Amino acid sequence: MSGTDRDPLYQVVANRRLQYDNLVWQTPVLSLTAQAFLFSVSLGSGTRASARVIAASLSIVVWLMSIQVMAKHRLNEFTDGDWLEDYERERWGESLHGKSFVRRRRFTWYSWMSSYVVWIAGLSLFGVAALVTLGFVIWTQLLS
Repeated sequence: MSGTDRDPLYQVVANRRLQYDNLVWQTPVLSLTAQAFLFSVSLGSGTRASARVIAASLSIVVWLMSIQVMAKHRLNEFTDGDWLEDYERERWGESLHGKSFVRRRRFTWYSWMSSYVVWIAGLSLFGVAALVTLGFVIWTQLLS
C-alpha cells in the first residue's frame, strides 16, 4: 500500500471517519459533565422538589440524547470505514480499515468487550439512576 496516494476523495472520507471517531468519544465526556451537575441538583437535600424533578427529568433527556448522538456518530464512522476498506482493497489489494482492521487487532483480557458497549451501558446506568431519582422525588412529594 502506498502512503503517497493523493486522491482527494479518499482524504476527505479518511478525515471525516477520524472526526466521527473523535466525536463518538467526546459525547460521553460531555454527557458525564452534564449528568454530574444535574445529579448535584436532583440529589441536593436543600433543593426544592420542583427543581429536583426538573433536574432529574433533564438528566433523563441528556441520557437519551447522548446515546442517540453517540450511536449516530459510530454508525457514520463505520460507514466511512467500510467505504475506505472497499477503496483500499480495490486500489491496493489490502485494507487497514473496516472489518480488515477488526481482524488485525490483538485481543487481550481487557479488550474482549467493546468500549462502545461499555460506555452505552454506563450512560444507561445514569439514565436508570435519573429515573429512580425522579420517581423518589415524586413519591416523597405525594406522601408529604
